[in-house]
Amino acid sequence: MDREEEVASELPNGTRKKAVNGKKNDLRRDVLNKKTGGRNRAQKDGSASGSKESTPEVESVIDDEPMEGVEDNTVPEVTNEKWATAPKAVASPGTAALYGTDIDKKYDEANVRTDYKLYGNANIFVFFHVFGNLYRRIKIIKDSEDEVAEDAKRVNLPKPAKELGAIAEVDDFFYPLTPGETYYKRALQTIDDFIAGDMEEPKYQEALRNYYLRNGWRLYSISDLLKTLCRVGAVCSGSDSKDKSPALLEQFYKNRVNEKTTYNAEIVMRKQAEKYIQGGELFMIEWVS
Repeated sequence: MDREEEVASELPNGTRKKAVNGKKNDLRRDVLNKKTGGRNRAQKDGSASGSKESTPEVESVIDDEPMEGVEDNTVPEVTNEKWATAPKAVASPGTAALYGTDIDKKYDEANVRTDYKLYGNANIFVFFHVFGNLYRRIKIIKDSEDEVAEDAKRVNLPKPAKELGAIAEVDDFFYPLTPGETYYKRALQTIDDFIAGDMEEPKYQEALRNYYLRNGWRLYSISDLLKTLCRVGAVCSGSDSKDKSPALLEQFYKNRVNEKTTYNAEIVMRKQAEKYIQGGELFMIEWVS
């Protein structure tokens, strides 16, 4: 093999490629010979065979050649076509198989709804979050009725101190219930008196502590919760053009009256909500009937 073939057969990684039948039938070798002819002649005069100086020239030739199988990372064009079908229904494990119309669900097919979705912004979310906290705290008080009744029964038992007149006959908090009255209703009345300003805060907290020793503390800050609800509620129902809370609520009210809905209607409502928010945080509040 002559000198030119020796240079052409050297690969960039330092290995050498064998010639096929001693013929120059490789297209890459032919291109290399044309581009490095002068350089190879110089190497004949004194350059060492397979020296490192020949490697960059080989790499430059390879870089000039088109690469095959290069992955195309271009983003495909997004079409504006409406999606045609919803995901197909699948029977749950252990249930009967689905047939006929149960399998194919069209995007515009009306279905009886069991849940209602409200898409809102941060103000609507804060309102419902605070309202949920207030509801849960009051519900804990309501669910403690039996516990309070047991405490009242124990407090009203005969005591020697009462017979000696050391303490009052009737406890200020656990006096007997009137017909139809519950301790929960009495607690709500105590809260009403405190909010209306007819009861001082120390007296209010003492009443909750006596009625609900374990859970009464949850309603100590009820005035702060109500203030937050009023402030955020005023923003949601205000006339500020920058806040789209009224538009989002109006969209929910219009959709709420429909007993049936379609997949397409749900998608349109969500897209409209995203348009109102314009890049802000989107929250979904779902009510299950």
